[in-house]
Amino acid sequence: MNVALESLFTKHEISKKDCHELRQIFMLLPSEKKQFILDNFVIIASKIKKIEQNTIIEQEILLDSIIPEIQKITQK
Repeated sequence: MNVALESLFTKHEISKKDCHELRQIFMLLPSEKKQFILDNFVIIASKIKKIEQNTIIEQEILLDSIIPEIQKITQK
């Protein structure tokens, strides 16, 4: 376990699922790539958060589009 990486997960409120996946990847990287990840974690965390926001928006769009279909089915 990398203490610096774990600290960054906590600081940037990365989800348990994402932490697990990032740990798995991190363990396989050579030392210089690990250091790059640690040095640039703010950017990585920002991208993770952006992806999460986009996913939530896409889920809302899909739900909004399916609600009329569900209403049609339940009115039959």
